[in-house]
Amino acid sequence: MLERYRRKAERGWEEMETVRKNIDSGKRPRKKYRNSNCFADTKLSYMFLLDCFTKEQAVSRAVGRMIAGREGLFVLLTNRPLTV
Repeated sequence: MLERYRRKAERGWEEMETVRKNIDSGKRPRKKYRNSNCFADTKLSYMFLLDCFTKEQAVSRAVGRMIAGREGLFVLLTNRPLTV
């Protein structure tokens, strides 16, 4: 279960690096990160708060924030048959 959170955090880190690289090179963010049409214009700003961490530290910190405390094994015990 924790491995799933770790993979998700690593994908998020890689996505953040891609966005940062694109912004630094002067490219506009992908449409996934902006929504503009003739009625609305979206202005985005990015804050990369993880400059003081290594990738491993940042991933561990993200995994810790993803865990809600509800993860675990669910066991249902009954003395009645559950099939018809």
